[in-house]
Amino acid sequence: MKQQRRNVIAVLLAMTLSMTAFAQVPDDRIMIIVPWAAGGAGDKVARMVAKRWSENTGATILVENKTGAGGIIAADFVAKAKPDGHTILLDQSSMLLHTFMRQKVPFNPADFVPLTKLVVLPHVLLVNAQLPYTTASEFLTAARANPNKFNFSTPGTGSSQQFVFEQFARGAGIKVQHVPYKGGAPAVLAVATGEVELSSVTLSTALPQIATGKVRALAVDTPERLMALPNVPTFGELGITEISRAWFGTFLPPGTPAAVVKQLNEGIVSALKDPRVMEAMRKDGFVVAGNTSQQFAAEIVLDTKSGEKLVRELNIRID
Repeated sequence: MKQQRRNVIAVLLAMTLSMTAFAQVPDDRIMIIVPWAAGGAGDKVARMVAKRWSENTGATILVENKTGAGGIIAADFVAKAKPDGHTILLDQSSMLLHTFMRQKVPFNPADFVPLTKLVVLPHVLLVNAQLPYTTASEFLTAARANPNKFNFSTPGTGSSQQFVFEQFARGAGIKVQHVPYKGGAPAVLAVATGEVELSSVTLSTALPQIATGKVRALAVDTPERLMALPNVPTFGELGITEISRAWFGTFLPPGTPAAVVKQLNEGIVSALKDPRVMEAMRKDGFVVAGNTSQQFAAEIVLDTKSGEKLVRELNIRID
């Protein structure tokens, strides 16, 4: 009988500990809002983390895609959500720059509560495989001789992918036309089908189309060559060194209590740093971060300042 009592107490204690991370939340349903279409890198990261987070805690962690307006729709939805820990925005570093690229923004990016930086993104410069350019040097020679002849796709105007490519183009001395799409998957599909000649997308979005042979990888924006593309040179090898690194991070509605922020941070970072998740992220070329809310907030201050300067230099406007 005593042994049975001890077993019951142990079970109750384990259940109590597993629910600690959600003690401040009325129920265990959490929604991660993603500004891009399903199948893109951000969506993939969100779903990997949500799956592991749910398995670790027993909570219901869902992912919802709210596309449109260059991420404004998703961000505005979270900005107006109740600050109770049930709604999380997963966005990229360029979301900090909305107010510098638009005349009217229905929220202030600085008002969001930083949760954690998830990963630093690797970007790949792709070209349609039917074009005769097998190396970045061959493409650059053609682009320099034919200003504005080529079109490049990204997941949207003002996206981190556009910033990466615009910096690449500026450093390489070429002029190309930007064609925004609603997500990374549609952007790379446009290259595969020949709607545009080239694109700048994240590695995880690019790899499936590279495998089909319909697109060709010309260069990557990482400091070193990627394990997945060992024969593809870095921007640095091409002499292009002024490239800001983009990231995916998570944010909470303004006014979210510190206790809830701390609990959610612990839950999402634990899921992110699960060995299985980290291995999957590394295969896609992501550099896993997973910092505290305070550390992320400090980085955001610096990234906002440098990003504003970049917007003005590149003259990127959305309206």
